This record gives sequence, structure tokens and C-alpha cells, in this order.
Amino acid sequence: MNAPVNSPEHLSSPTLEFSVVPLLHLAPDQVQYYFQRLYTNDTLKYRFSDIIEPTWSDALEVIQRMGQQMYMVLDNETNDILGEFMFENFTGKACQSHFSTSPDTDTRTRVKIGRFAAEHALTRKRPETGEYFLDALYGLTPLSNRAATIFALKIGYKKQGVLPSGMMVNGKPEDCMISVCTRESF
Repeated sequence: MNAPVNSPEHLSSPTLEFSVVPLLHLAPDQVQYYFQRLYTNDTLKYRFSDIIEPTWSDALEVIQRMGQQMYMVLDNETNDILGEFMFENFTGKACQSHFSTSPDTDTRTRVKIGRFAAEHALTRKRPETGEYFLDALYGLTPLSNRAATIFALKIGYKKQGVLPSGMMVNGKPEDCMISVCTRESF
């Protein structure tokens, strides 16, 4: 789907084939198409694992609540959404990160997107002081989602341990991997 980006303000990578755009700068039908693709391919349940059988309306509720902290990754040629990431639970100079990618995105590109997003978040500085905004990103990944735990490690996160019953997955508590990414990961 090639809906236009509503704002020219976005982050491009000169060495990679994608751009990062705040979710709220995209046309609503483009965002809906992405989350509908996740649903159709039975992967929306991994992005919103704390919701039993999530649908587009659940994704919309999250977007309405958290949209300012969500970013979409676009293919520079086609303008298709390749993935999405979000930062929340800011504490000190750290925050929690979430990632999802289109079922059509190949593994190599998924890793590039994840590394680019994490590195960008950890290297942004305050213009007035030159101080880094963030020193660390952390993730909580259900142990049952083996693909996601491997993805986190491939993009530079380091396993710190396991949090018993740390997440709700399909309405039930599940152990999750705690992982952390710092600038030293790059």
C-alpha cells in the first residue's frame, strides 16, 4: 500500500534502504493496512501479547494512547511499512522498547531495522547540552516467543535474566527474558 507520508519530516538512513517516520505523520489507512497485515498473518498476537486475540480495534486503541511514542519504518522505494517500534516506560535515562516487523520483511532487513532504531535512540543528544537523552533500552520478551528473543539478541540487546510471570500472554502470566541494550552494543 503506497499511502503518502503526511509530513516530510522523517529520519532517513543514507546507508540503508528505509526511513523512520513518527506514526502520527502517516496516513491512517497506511497504518491500518500494516496492522491488518500483522493480524492476517497471525502475528499481531505477538506485538500485543498482553491482549487475548488482538484485532485492529485493539491496535487502534494502543495507537490512540501511545501514538506519540510509536515510529514506523518505511521502504524508501515503495513507501511500504516494513516495521514499527515504540518506546515507553521512561525511567531515569532508560526506557522500554517494543518492535514489530511486517511478515513480508526478510530476517536480514529486520535485524538492520532493529539495530538502526536502537542505535538512533541511544545516540540522540539534547541540542542545548550535548547530553544523551538515553543511556539504555530494555526489553521484556516472552520466553515462548523464541523468534523475538533471538531477534533481541541479534540487534544488540544482552540477556540480563528471566522475570518470572513478567508478562501476560494470551491472558496468562508468562516468564520473560529481560534484556538491555546500551551504546556499547554498537
